[in-house]
Amino acid sequence: MKKGLILIFVIGIIGAFLVNTSTDALALMTAPQKATLETLRSFTSNSSKTDISNEFGEPVKAAIGEVTVSWELVQLDQTTRIKAYFLTGKLNKIQFLSLEPFWGYTLYYSKEGVSNET
Repeated sequence: MKKGLILIFVIGIIGAFLVNTSTDALALMTAPQKATLETLRSFTSNSSKTDISNEFGEPVKAAIGEVTVSWELVQLDQTTRIKAYFLTGKLNKIQFLSLEPFWGYTLYYSKEGVSNET
């Protein structure tokens, strides 16, 4: 049991370092994914689940109280996921993720729009 937990922990650490982020993610994105990123940049902390659903359709998953809500997009036979976090009752961040190729892009929101991207 202990060896299994250590193995899972080590794999998680290695995976965290292998995720392509920021400029790597931009280089790996297709044109439709870059267009989706531009749409994500248009949101502010006042954007709601409905605003995001109007752009990307119905969510595929939502946590209790809709603190986190996820959408799945298929563009050019590639599946990407959008995960929105409403931790303070307003939009705090969105993670835009792809499994093939493996990359992630995170946007942080304020009243004015995107305050930081990683």
